[in-house]
Amino acid sequence: MDELPGKDRAFVMVVRHEVENLIRRGNIFYWRPRVPAVFIHCRPGSRLSLSLHCSDHKKAQIIARQLNMQLAEMKMRPKETMGDREQLQKLFEHIRDGMLIDLEGISLLAKRDGRAGHVAEMDLDLEAGWAYRLLAKFGARRTLTLDGDCSGLNYLLKNGVPTSRVEAIRKNHVAGLKVTQNPAVEAAIQNLMVSFDIPDTEVNRERAMTKFLEARAEALFDVEHRHELVDKSQSEFMG
Repeated sequence: MDELPGKDRAFVMVVRHEVENLIRRGNIFYWRPRVPAVFIHCRPGSRLSLSLHCSDHKKAQIIARQLNMQLAEMKMRPKETMGDREQLQKLFEHIRDGMLIDLEGISLLAKRDGRAGHVAEMDLDLEAGWAYRLLAKFGARRTLTLDGDCSGLNYLLKNGVPTSRVEAIRKNHVAGLKVTQNPAVEAAIQNLMVSFDIPDTEVNRERAMTKFLEARAEALFDVEHRHELVDKSQSEFMG
């Protein structure tokens, strides 16, 4: 919560934008709110400086609005402990935003390799998104066959998923099961629970895993900006 170092203050011309506390330095957006007076352990008048790690104006506005809202809540009740549900939501947002950054990196590589605008790239994201949605919906330890009278298959079809994509989703689902059952992933989620002050109980571990899966699905489904060059009408999922 320190003031921005002098070299950073002089680093590039600061451009302010429509959303409160949102600024841009070069191509990167930052969130720079003044530290509220109620936070007595911080120097009066100091500011936070948080890189949003993105250059997309609309996405930066969305993130900044969320941060402004959370800061406003903290002003109202700085000494209160947030409920488990709210902390789980913050964990969800943390995982989703990290996943979005990873996916943007993949999209940049696709542009470099001349695959920007290819509908196949977007549909691969959507296949993985539906696999994570199934894991969140039906549990991270249940293998779904996605054929016959499988409840997972019925769920996909009711939500408009084309049958031609079911086999690819099944393969993604199997891969997702391996991820969720990896001890390293389970340990990472427990560490996040500690970071977000979520009590380490069996129920909360299950809730946190569900949020992990939901967050990955939401990031994969967020294709509007990441695949802005794709003609969505050519997609089997969206056409």
